[in-house]
Amino acid sequence: MSGSEITFVAAAFLILGGITAFAQFRWLRPGRVQTVSVFLAGAGTVAALWAAGLPPQWFAGTKAGFGLVVSLGAGAFVARARGGDARAFGFPLLSGMSLTLLVANVLTFARRVL
Repeated sequence: MSGSEITFVAAAFLILGGITAFAQFRWLRPGRVQTVSVFLAGAGTVAALWAAGLPPQWFAGTKAGFGLVVSLGAGAFVARARGGDARAFGFPLLSGMSLTLLVANVLTFARRVL
């Protein structure tokens, strides 16, 4: 692993750990602030992994990448249906991850096809 890969992977872990701590100890104001913060943390986590290029099959615009998008999206809707903390934390986190991964896969697929 190169130095930049280690930096981006560490950033992904720090973002995920940080937002989890903020949500666990209720340091975020409930409502839109918490939802947007958790959504952006999910998006930032996947963006950091994409910038690091790890794991490459997730971002290759193939069945593996789109399958992971569907899996994360389904997990988001399951969290939304459960209600409570799962709805307040799980839904925006997994939605941010799945939408960012979808954008990454569509861009890679379009670049490869066009």
